[in-house]
Amino acid sequence: VEDNKPDAIKILERIAENDDPDDVIKVMPLRSKYPQGAEKMMILSATGRRVPPGKLPSDVGCVVMNVTSAAFISRYLKSGKPLVSRSLTVDGSAITAPQNVRVPIGTEIDYIIKACGGFREPPVKIITGGPMMGTSIVDTHHPILKCNNAILAFTDDDMSLKTETACIHCGRCAKACPMYLQPTVIHKYAVQKDV
Repeated sequence: VEDNKPDAIKILERIAENDDPDDVIKVMPLRSKYPQGAEKMMILSATGRRVPPGKLPSDVGCVVMNVTSAAFISRYLKSGKPLVSRSLTVDGSAITAPQNVRVPIGTEIDYIIKACGGFREPPVKIITGGPMMGTSIVDTHHPILKCNNAILAFTDDDMSLKTETACIHCGRCAKACPMYLQPTVIHKYAVQKDV
């Protein structure tokens, strides 16, 4: 759990303490830093182990599973019921009443947004999934799929770009990048439209 969610940490610690007499479950607050939720970054932060390029978490003795998948597996093992619904976060400055909802897979995105009060103002961007890795959509008449975890709708204020400054090739971005990318090289090719 990212450390900027102290209430969630307290609740999970209390549940783990009460429901885990063998003390197997540990709640581990992790620094809130993008991309902390990325599988390989989470493994490194939680265990100190690095997953080599081209390898899987299991190669370093780890399994990473999101809460929704773990809950589904538990439900399936208890009931035999297949995955027929999905928990979603509906959020963003264009949403009237942001909230978490549980909807049947196949529910139209437009219907879900209306159930959250609709748009408080017309969005300039709608994304299914997270803000960094999600997919931008232009039409809300698409169904929710089992892989969707969020619907985000943003106003023009959120989409305004900051003033760009010239790169001085100091290397700080490369040192800071948790994915070991070379942002200066990526920027050069992006400017040349050679991506």
